[in-house]
Amino acid sequence: MDISTKTVPKTAKGEGFFARMWRKVKDFVLSVVHGSAATKLSCLFMGTGQMMRGQYVKGAIYFLLEVAFILYMVFFGGAYIGHLFSGDLGTVLGTETWNEALGIYEYTPGDNSFLILLYAVVSVVVILMFVTVWFMNVSGNIRNDKLRNIAGKAAPQFYTDRTSSLVPGVASVKLSSRAIAVQGGQVRATFSGNTEGAILEIGGDRVPLAEVAEGTRFGTLIVKKVTSGEKGITVELLRDEDIFSKDYLAHCIYLYGASGDLIASAYVRECSKVSSFREDCKQLVNKKFYVLLLALPLLGLLVFTVMPLIFMILIAFTNYDYEHTPPAALFDWVGFANFSKIFSIGSGGMEFLLVFLRVLAWTFIWAIFATFSNYFLGMIIALMINKKGIRLKMLWRTLFVIAIAVPQFVTLLLMQKILDADGILNVILGLTGNDKILWLGDSSHWAIIPRITIIVVNMWIGIPYTILMCSGILMNIPAEMYEAAKLDGANPMQLFMHIVLPYMLHVTSPYLITQFVGNINNFNVIWLLSGGGPVDNINYGGGSKAQATDLLVTWLYRLTTDVNPQYNLASVIGIIIFVISAALSLITFNRSKANQNEEDYQ
Repeated sequence: MDISTKTVPKTAKGEGFFARMWRKVKDFVLSVVHGSAATKLSCLFMGTGQMMRGQYVKGAIYFLLEVAFILYMVFFGGAYIGHLFSGDLGTVLGTETWNEALGIYEYTPGDNSFLILLYAVVSVVVILMFVTVWFMNVSGNIRNDKLRNIAGKAAPQFYTDRTSSLVPGVASVKLSSRAIAVQGGQVRATFSGNTEGAILEIGGDRVPLAEVAEGTRFGTLIVKKVTSGEKGITVELLRDEDIFSKDYLAHCIYLYGASGDLIASAYVRECSKVSSFREDCKQLVNKKFYVLLLALPLLGLLVFTVMPLIFMILIAFTNYDYEHTPPAALFDWVGFANFSKIFSIGSGGMEFLLVFLRVLAWTFIWAIFATFSNYFLGMIIALMINKKGIRLKMLWRTLFVIAIAVPQFVTLLLMQKILDADGILNVILGLTGNDKILWLGDSSHWAIIPRITIIVVNMWIGIPYTILMCSGILMNIPAEMYEAAKLDGANPMQLFMHIVLPYMLHVTSPYLITQFVGNINNFNVIWLLSGGGPVDNINYGGGSKAQATDLLVTWLYRLTTDVNPQYNLASVIGIIIFVISAALSLITFNRSKANQNEEDYQ
């Protein structure tokens, strides 16, 4: 139980994510409202609460960070943040003027929409980082409130409710301390007056006072010593250090008479000293060493993942294309116009929508075949190699390892040359002139030949990986399962369907999800083999720049690198890819047996 004047309810079983977040926010706000003056002051001036508790170095660091943030926002970031809400990303174009004295044109720089948006994104990330630091600052002061026993000087509400019914003049309790130190601290409670037949209650545990002895436990407290004297019965309580508690606890001591009436009560809290800067540093290299280890990766995540992601999302709401490329031109906000162009079936947008749906459909068809053809064929070959009686098992595995050792892009470029119209495959087949098969360039019948060719080449690349993975897993299937099934009359197909396949799917579900999402974004195979081609202006026209074997990711790449780039539409497609990948990953994994029945194969 928290030591503040408000009690915090326990987490309800099955409480949802948003309910938990709301409870934590409410707890945080109540802790500030009912906290000390140092905690309230630190909400405005970071570090002042720490300085008031003697943590001068930590307080100075927080204060300087706040000053640096304010200066950054006033002199730099604030102006760029304003562009996110002002409705423009620059208004002044660069100009060239003739300098008569020098005889040259002088360029006067204007606004740069790209830099304005980029610096605005950087400022947003800086704000998020500052909010995190501010929360750490306030949370540290709340924790100090608990340590120093400053907050919640009054007893909890439930304590005052129960003590209001005390029988006056019957008995009393006197404490030697109002707080128990967390590290080895103790408190003495002396009960005097009419205590005959009394019952002592601490933390919900009730024991007759006459039976309280050394070693008696009351929650996190243990009785160290019991003595009787002229002043009454003295009970020395010691905190059990073997019991870990996240929060510092409050203990209400009640003494009930023989009739069951409450005759005496007291309130005691746990406390400890505020840590020094040196102690905090020691914790960073010991118990909290993970903070130091994760600091650099977290910074990299912010710079190389979060910021580009936010920037890409914002670009999707602008008209940033070849006609609006800074610094020669400015781009501006257009709302959902780019989304309307892709999804709308009106105002001439239907052709682009059909192109998008065709690329999306091929992306899923490719991902399904590329994932499951490699998976099942690799599993079957692994079963054949592991089958009893097959000789030279190590040789077969070594050959597949050699296939893996060749870099993927080398294999793909080599296959592209072999499958060219004038490549070695057509030469071997004796196909010349009009008889040549355009393995990667035939656009007829929805480019069915290039698509099948790409899937087959991907098998050559992906099956060896699956073989090695499945070989290790198949060796772990208990032989007793096979023997029991054979005794029941199971044939090889039944063994595969009821033993091998369920086991493999359970173990490799995360792998399958990763492979499927990876194949949705499999840029290398498509681009290095066919470059997204062949060109099919009939089904992929309308200025979409999409080609017959383009996936969403290669189409995105073409939109940004081809002549007359369209960064705004590419950003919309990037958002769609992210939504599809994230949704598929979360839904399929949460519904998979690997997540629901994790203990089945342990």
